[in-house]
Amino acid sequence: MPKIKAFILELGNKLDPEKFIKKGDDISQEKRQELQHFLAENKIKNIKIISVKGINSAFICGIFSPVLVLPAERETDEKILLHEIMHLKSFDSLQNILWCLLRCLHWCNPFMHYIFNIIGNDMEMLCDQRVLEKLEGEERRDYGVLLLNEVNKKYARMPGTTSVSNGGKNISRRIEA
Repeated sequence: MPKIKAFILELGNKLDPEKFIKKGDDISQEKRQELQHFLAENKIKNIKIISVKGINSAFICGIFSPVLVLPAERETDEKILLHEIMHLKSFDSLQNILWCLLRCLHWCNPFMHYIFNIIGNDMEMLCDQRVLEKLEGEERRDYGVLLLNEVNKKYARMPGTTSVSNGGKNISRRIEA
């Protein structure tokens, strides 16, 4: 029994977005001003922005004090940022927590796990649709290419977070939609 408790605690530590975010560094003043302008254009206020080493893509974390987490090793395309802003505007982090809690309640029902996966994929497709409504012409095609570039990247859903990547098969479905 103690081994099970230790495993659960270790798993909880790995899935805790707050501990993950504490590893983050502040971004440069120049980058912050550029992003603040972009966020203001999209009517987003009061969001903390950090960069974290070892992540592949930007994501939003948190509900009451959202944090935009950017990869430290590379620049993030504005279309990816727009995707994350759409998640923020539609309170997808809150929805993710709700679905996670319901998944915990129905842990023994494989049908419910299937349903929750479909819900997560539908949230991503809806977010993609919102992004595409704001883009025009070649930008739409570029967004599809960006999604395809996410296909082979590792992805793990964490409660209270959003990310553009959700697995190769799901991204293919999102592009087709």
